Amino acid sequence: MINYLARRIAISVAILFAVSFAVYLIFAILPFDPAALTCGKNCNDPTIIEANRKRLGYDLPIWTQYFIFLKGLFVGRTFGEGAATIFCPAPSFGYSFQEHACVTSSILEALPVTLSLAIGALVLWLIIGVGLGILAARYRGRAADTGSTVFVLIGTS
Repeated sequence: MINYLARRIAISVAILFAVSFAVYLIFAILPFDPAALTCGKNCNDPTIIEANRKRLGYDLPIWTQYFIFLKGLFVGRTFGEGAATIFCPAPSFGYSFQEHACVTSSILEALPVTLSLAIGALVLWLIIGVGLGILAARYRGRAADTGSTVFVLIGTS
């Protein structure tokens, strides 16, 4: 039993790494340059863009960038050098230059509203779902059963 659990956990961790690398790779091959985006809309100076690329680590190979990202999840990450240094504590999902804040803090700031909406939707759908299920079971094969089934199929589509 312990061997089975250990094997399942190892497989789950491997799948988690594979999926996270695939998502990281998808965002890395998008047709825009993050280094150019960080210096503003009217930035056409290639030396500034190249300095941003080096400062943010986009000049490194993709697998090195990925491992720096993974390391940031566990120990935090520093962006920039000198007076422009920005540190995001662990777990660091990066830094938003648009919001001028660590992504983790932005996620945590929105979490209470997100959870309240999710819990409200869960309660609402449980009440409606159980109610319609009881209605469909009570009046099986009749109009109430068909109507509730159609409503649920349309509602989940």
